[in-house]
Amino acid sequence: AASTTLDGRVTVFAVAFSMAVGVLLGLTPAAYVWRAGFGEALRSSSRAVWEPRRVRRLRGALVATQIAAALTLLVNAGLLVNTFVRLTVNPLGGDPADVAAFTVQFAPARYRTMVGSRRGLPLLDFSPEPARRAAEISRRLRAMPGVLDAAVVNHVPFVEAGPLRPIDVGDGAIADAGAPHARVYVVTPHFFATLRMRVVSGRDFDARDTPDGPLVAIGSETVARTLWGQRSPIGERIRVATDDRPREIER
Repeated sequence: AASTTLDGRVTVFAVAFSMAVGVLLGLTPAAYVWRAGFGEALRSSSRAVWEPRRVRRLRGALVATQIAAALTLLVNAGLLVNTFVRLTVNPLGGDPADVAAFTVQFAPARYRTMVGSRRGLPLLDFSPEPARRAAEISRRLRAMPGVLDAAVVNHVPFVEAGPLRPIDVGDGAIADAGAPHARVYVVTPHFFATLRMRVVSGRDFDARDTPDGPLVAIGSETVARTLWGQRSPIGERIRVATDDRPREIER
């Protein structure tokens, strides 16, 4: 299940860094007192007008450093709180509550072949075997007692981001560097139902979507607005830079 929590390593680093800064800023005046002697330090503090110039500069530098460090910590704390509030308030587009995820490894070298390249990205030909195994895993999971639904995805949303790929519409070649990019996920049927994601328009993946069937795709509302504006994407075809084959968004 996905959740918004503080990273333990980041917390330890922040505490250690704060302590190190405090110790460093405290050692410099302590070293001065140690060298000059406690009595001399008291006399010099009571006669600030007679302080050596280098001492006044050192004190000013320490004060400026402390203020800068305090402002930096304050700004970072504000940004952290703002990000946390946005993550907890803004809709995710799905509900990951009570959803468990685990990893199944497929050896890439056995199931994909590089057949060319485009714009520095490889063009890959995938074996249908991983898709068949993923469908079988999903079917067995749904048959387990207490499981409401199950699906397979190559990158778990809310936990890890899918790869960014240039995309385009139609059957022609992908455009140049100005082409829009989108995160690409490969999923099995029942994926949207498992994460309680609503399909706004068109159809969900189902039993018709086999490795030997027509290629179809589902895009987010952001992708639809970027590629087609206010026009309906139903019946349109979309292509990804790592694959020559167009996929249709079906009704």
